[in-house]
Amino acid sequence: KATARFDGTEDGDGYLKLNAGGATGVAVAIYNRADNTLLKLYNQSVSADIDADGKATLPFMARYIATSATVTPGVANADSEFTITYSN
Repeated sequence: KATARFDGTEDGDGYLKLNAGGATGVAVAIYNRADNTLLKLYNQSVSADIDADGKATLPFMARYIATSATVTPGVANADSEFTITYSN
């Protein structure tokens, strides 16, 4: 089995904080694509089976999410590191 964990600067309840100098009041939320559930930073994703060729598919998607009542426009980039964990 394989899982993924995303790390980065947190904004709100498990969301990824935007880089400084751009939009404010917004963060990036990462979701498990298979069931559309929020994958908070520093948490393991649902596991995926590794096939006979040693491959696994871990699909995710990201959305902007308002973290305050006031949102200002601007560049909305964020950085995250990720870790893939293999287990039996």
